[in-house]
Parts: sequence; structure tokens; C-alpha cells
Amino acid sequence: MRKLGYIFLGLLLGVGLYWFASKQIGRKSNTTEQSNTIVTKLEKVFKIVSAEGHFNEVYNYKQTKEYFHFIPSTKKALLMINAKVLMGYDFEKLEYDLDEKTRTLRITNLGFPEILSVEPTYNYYNIDDGLLNKFEPSELNKIQDKGKQQIIKAAYNSDLIKTAQDQLQLLLKEFFAPSGWKIETNKPKIIINKGQNG
Repeated sequence: MRKLGYIFLGLLLGVGLYWFASKQIGRKSNTTEQSNTIVTKLEKVFKIVSAEGHFNEVYNYKQTKEYFHFIPSTKKALLMINAKVLMGYDFEKLEYDLDEKTRTLRITNLGFPEILSVEPTYNYYNIDDGLLNKFEPSELNKIQDKGKQQIIKAAYNSDLIKTAQDQLQLLLKEFFAPSGWKIETNKPKIIINKGQNG
């Protein structure tokens, strides 16, 4: 009976060792990761975000090529872009006069709001390569760039410019009011399709 117990214990230990060894073999991996971050340029800026907009763009791309003058091959891509657009002012372009007697700050040139940042997220819902006409990575980058340019165009044609102007006026008044200073600004007219920054 004791021998039977030793045999059973030996079998149990053998199964345990086999299970442990198989797990260790399965865990073997050879992963190497390396990262090098280099700061290329640092600049001092004085830019204020006064409006934020969220935009969705559906960009549909289709291209057909004919091979040997009779074999058509079509490739298609459907790209959804969700983007956060930050609009505001570069205060380095600000021009103003101070009247200490009347405690008035006159802003003579406020400038126009500009896009300070576009933060897009790209999602492809469909990429179909043609039999002979296939996508290259550089083409997909160009599609993404065209979609981003459509977002920028939509932002400049939206109410984001007016919102940015109104918010900056409010910000300046609330900032200077406690000190007893008045703010006078020449609010520029809104220009649609202004030059794009991105």
C-alpha cells in the first residue's frame, strides 16, 4: 500500500514538473524595445485659446486605373475624422495704447483668431484595394492630410471665429475690471475663408 502511495506521489510530481516546464517554455520571448526622444526646438509663445470646436469629416476616396487600356482596377477608402480644433490669438501680434490718466487700455489691433491646433483621430471604415491598383502608405497619408484640410476649412467657415472673438473680449474685461482699468477694442469684422493655419 505504501509503494502504491509512492508511485502515485511520483506520478503527481512528474505531471507537476511537466506542467511547470511547459509553461516556462511557452513564456519564452525575445522582445526588444528602444525609444529615443530628442528635443529639436523650444520657443516662448504667448498664445491664448479662446474657443474649441469638435468636427467630424467623412472623406470618401475612389480611384480607378485602366491597365493595358481595357482592364479597370478600382481602389476605395472611407475615412472618418474626428478632430478637436483650438482657435485663439497670438498675443505677440497685439497692438495697444495705455492711457494711465483715464486708466484705459486701448487695443488698436487685436488681429484675427487663428487655428492654434488641430488634433485629429483617423478611423478607416473601409479600405478596398483593386486587383492591380493597391494603396501605398504614402497615399493613405495624403488622404488623411486632405481630410484634415477639410476640417480646417470647415472650422474657418463655422461660428468658431465669432466665438473666439467674443470669448477674448469677455476674458480681457474680466481680467482688467478688478484693477479699475477699462478695455476698448476695435473688434474686427469676421472674415470667412481666411488664410488657413494648421
